[in-house]
Amino acid sequence: MPASREFGAFKFAGGRYDTVGLPVHAMSELQRYAKLVGMVAHALYLEQNTDRRRVPQGFSEALDLRLTAIHPGSVQTVLEWTGFDTADQPIVDAHEDARALVDRTFEELAHSGQLPKEFPPKALGVLGQFGRSLRDDERIELGTYRDQRAVVNTHIRERLAAVANFETIDVERVLIGRITGIESLPRHSFTLVLAGPDAKRLDCGFADPETFTAIEEFVGYARDAPLCALTVLAEQRTSGELTVTDVLAVETALPPDWVARVAALSEIRDGWLNPETPRPTVESIDVLELLLARCVEHNIPRPLMYPSAEGGVQLEWRREASGLEIEIYNARTVDASWFALDSERSEDASFMFTDIDQIVEFIVGNLHD
Repeated sequence: MPASREFGAFKFAGGRYDTVGLPVHAMSELQRYAKLVGMVAHALYLEQNTDRRRVPQGFSEALDLRLTAIHPGSVQTVLEWTGFDTADQPIVDAHEDARALVDRTFEELAHSGQLPKEFPPKALGVLGQFGRSLRDDERIELGTYRDQRAVVNTHIRERLAAVANFETIDVERVLIGRITGIESLPRHSFTLVLAGPDAKRLDCGFADPETFTAIEEFVGYARDAPLCALTVLAEQRTSGELTVTDVLAVETALPPDWVARVAALSEIRDGWLNPETPRPTVESIDVLELLLARCVEHNIPRPLMYPSAEGGVQLEWRREASGLEIEIYNARTVDASWFALDSERSEDASFMFTDIDQIVEFIVGNLHD
């Protein structure tokens, strides 16, 4: 007779999962997990029932997983297997064994860097898809609601790619930059000039013709292409190099008032303070834009922004009990300083232009404490 039971639990933690609620994109990871378990179960069933050449009719539909609970504490979701028939124990066993094998696969990747010998080779491609939406500071913990064990993160996925000899793994990334050179023939494509001092260029492709229209409307006919945040699907090589294969979303990287302030800073001319004072350099403005876009990602409030007398830009955040200052110099360096207003406590750090992740960590750590 049909029954139901808890089939597993996921804890989504870090990055976007440290705020209240379950991001909608997390549902795609639950779908990938169900597909992975189903494919592994298919292989295990045939191994466990050597007298059969194919699985029973309806085997693929047997795993009917439902999201039945979301608990606080990062984001913890509970999946329940509903409607399975307890009279067909071999099918139940195959799916339970598949779930356990998937968990153990990620455990062994973490501990030994190897795959279990029992993992079916035909399911490696689907295994490589799971966790593709995760960013570097995010993870998924697998197990039961009370006992999370196996961890999936970008490091584990890269280890999987190495041990399985994948040339590339699929990842979802948010890229900050400016779109140029939109083409519809011979294929839908454009060039993305990444924000930052190096202005690296990426050739990007996409599949949906409607995406072409959306990008064309977004770019418009302005003299300067607007800074955008592109959510993309990309193939990542072991070197970290990305090949963008599809565009999932395009949106403005900065709120309008932030854009207006950056534009005002970029239009300042030499001699704005005294005859010898240089304007903010193009490089410092590029770093400013990228840093601000990352601040938007982390829900950091708008800072005060000023030109500096050395040809750079200063950012300031003021709170009731503390302050934080960032100075972007024209010599490809950045100084960061946090200080308490009611004591002598302080923290200082210096970075290069390319250390955007570390600068953001400094800001987030001191503003969110």
